Amino acid sequence: MKDDIYYIRGLTSTTYNNYDNHIAIYLALLSLHAYAKREGVYFKVVRAYLTDSDIEVFIQQQNPTEIAENGKIYFGILITNNEVGKKAITNELTYTYYDKDGHSFRGVTANKVFKVNHRTAIRNVGRQLENIDNLEKMKEDTLEQIHFMLNHPVVNDNTLYEMVYREIDRRTKTFGPETRKKAREMYDEKHINNTFSIIKVFHHLSTITDDEDEKLNLERIYHDVLIRMNKRKREREKEASQP
Repeated sequence: MKDDIYYIRGLTSTTYNNYDNHIAIYLALLSLHAYAKREGVYFKVVRAYLTDSDIEVFIQQQNPTEIAENGKIYFGILITNNEVGKKAITNELTYTYYDKDGHSFRGVTANKVFKVNHRTAIRNVGRQLENIDNLEKMKEDTLEQIHFMLNHPVVNDNTLYEMVYREIDRRTKTFGPETRKKAREMYDEKHINNTFSIIKVFHHLSTITDDEDEKLNLERIYHDVLIRMNKRKREREKEASQP
């Protein structure tokens, strides 16, 4: 019901499988339980959002990974689903990094732990759930990127503008005018003509919006920027080492 008007949702496709939100949560928890039992770790729900058809559930590992004297990282899973076919059931790897100075950011990786769309046959769902076995490798790859970032923490304002602020500003359908304005003001007031650790930059940026969809999109940008920035630094190191 919306605005005192009743609506009926029906299926018109013979190939559409009705994987509703309660099923999405059950499948995710089923696979995570098997992983947690095998690895001896614990998870907790830290955030959850539910609409008439969408869900977003953030589950975080309670056991942090300590990174020498630099800080710690909490890995987790983002469960998403849409009951009307716009999205698949997905479990994505997430992580939250805290440094020793109190700065933090959360990244959402592009790595799907598993994905079940509404055309996935029921007999193939179990095969998708087995992909939880890839979680350890995904975590190792992410840790490697974090370690490289910590060894090369400084970023200049030109790279920041190119990879972060321009990306936010051009996404007019993702970020509202006020959020994009706050990002521009932050760049002008804090980051232009300065060098910062990328962790501190992400920490600052996380304050420009309270909208949950925008926050999630920022967290996806953080991880993408981290990967691209590390790649560029590796390429420059390689060039510098050549005679």
